Amino acid sequence: MSHPIRGRVIPEKLLIKIYDFNEDDAWDTFIHEVVEIKMRLSLRPYRILVNSLIGVFQEIADGEKDRFIESLPAVFEDARDSPPSS
Repeated sequence: MSHPIRGRVIPEKLLIKIYDFNEDDAWDTFIHEVVEIKMRLSLRPYRILVNSLIGVFQEIADGEKDRFIESLPAVFEDARDSPPSS
């Protein structure tokens, strides 16, 4: 079930947009958005750490893939040069 967007944060403009018409709902949405901003700031170091780890593992995986691909010509050459077994 989709929920209507009640508010959103536009960080580059330092702006919180509230779409509620009811004043009580608008205050609830405002508080929600402010708390979300504060939580994002406190969680930022973890996001940086996770993204760094992803980058390191991606480099390792790319290196393994490249080594595998570079070893393939020798495998095919050995297969071509070996006589078929009877």
